[in-house]
Amino acid sequence: MTQSQVMGRTDTQNGFGIAALVLGIVGMALGWGTLGIPSILAIIFGANGIRKANEGVATNKPMAQWGMWLGIVGVALSVLLTLLFGAAIMLEAFEAATMST
Repeated sequence: MTQSQVMGRTDTQNGFGIAALVLGIVGMALGWGTLGIPSILAIIFGANGIRKANEGVATNKPMAQWGMWLGIVGVALSVLLTLLFGAAIMLEAFEAATMST
């Protein structure tokens, strides 16, 4: 046991995992309105949290993994919505151009 464990204190660095999960949830909830920024940050913080957990410095690997996966899904949904929105605009422009002729 280390001295910090004997004194009832743990010196874990769980900040990345917590931040990843919070940003992943925010990215999913607010989604496209935030330009995917929270989701991208969730991926970055999640990867760092997983790395810290693998090194034995952090104790919340599942939280970091969930945050990273929520970030990945958030980015994928943002890209999909952007493509669908762009396709709808292009379809509307095409229909307007063909009706005017």
